[in-house]
Amino acid sequence: MIDRGIIKWQPFDSVMSSNEIKKIILSEKAKVNKPQLSEDQQIIIEQTLLEAWHNNIKLTITYFKNNKIYKLDKKILKIISINKKIIFEDYFFIYFDQILKVSI
Repeated sequence: MIDRGIIKWQPFDSVMSSNEIKKIILSEKAKVNKPQLSEDQQIIIEQTLLEAWHNNIKLTITYFKNNKIYKLDKKILKIISINKKIIFEDYFFIYFDQILKVSI
């Protein structure tokens, strides 16, 4: 009797590579386009950020990064207006143009 060896397992190799393709397709479907904010919304976001920073209040911020929308709940440590960067208490940072929504 002849041993088929690796030939016997070749169909399972195609199943494994299809899993990688499936992951790529699902990640592409999860991508979101960045919503555009009006000038009024940007002003409200800036005012809320400054108020929370001066009063040391925890914020809930919705932001856009790498074609995905994220949320975080943190206190602001520093606002750098030159770079338009917000640094949080754990030294995580985001830029002003990434922010979509802010609530106290």
